[in-house]
Amino acid sequence: YGWTRFPHRTYMRFYKILGHMLIGHKKWSSRKTRHVLGIDEFGRDVSEGMQRYVDLLKRRGIKLHTVLVLGSRAKGRSKPSSDIDVTIIAENVPVVKKYPRPLNRIMGLRRWFLLSDIPLFMDIEASSCHTKEEFLAKLKSFNRTALDAVYYGNVQYDDGFWEEVKAVYAEIEKKYRLDETDLKEKLLVL
Repeated sequence: YGWTRFPHRTYMRFYKILGHMLIGHKKWSSRKTRHVLGIDEFGRDVSEGMQRYVDLLKRRGIKLHTVLVLGSRAKGRSKPSSDIDVTIIAENVPVVKKYPRPLNRIMGLRRWFLLSDIPLFMDIEASSCHTKEEFLAKLKSFNRTALDAVYYGNVQYDDGFWEEVKAVYAEIEKKYRLDETDLKEKLLVL
């Protein structure tokens, strides 16, 4: 099961287990046991792992504005083997589509490495990465990922930009008279 339907998930799980066995075999000793996002299958606190991931992104030179956890971890429906879906709002992450074809693959690999969690092996998947302007444009166009981030996103790092997002969304909500409970209910299944 999983080999034919979702082969990339099986490979990622294999690398996660192998990486944990080779590098990350020690449990993290957390002074504050928050467990807001749960515990992974190796007994590590995902919230603490996310803080380490944010520090890793900063060391790689990414100018972060906001890092959000979405999906089952943020909605409280996760299992220990669940991946961690992350949305990143940053300035200097390379955009793959703007390069010609041969460079596209190289820049794609560079982007993948910049956003990967390689020394942590926590199965953190940066599902989307935007600049401030791109995220606000998606929010104004009622993009499902942006709406999901506003309602269910668990903020792990913020430099003040998220308050701006909340203010823009409040204006949109007022202008279009959106029903919050109806939207939350529809976004819960994502």
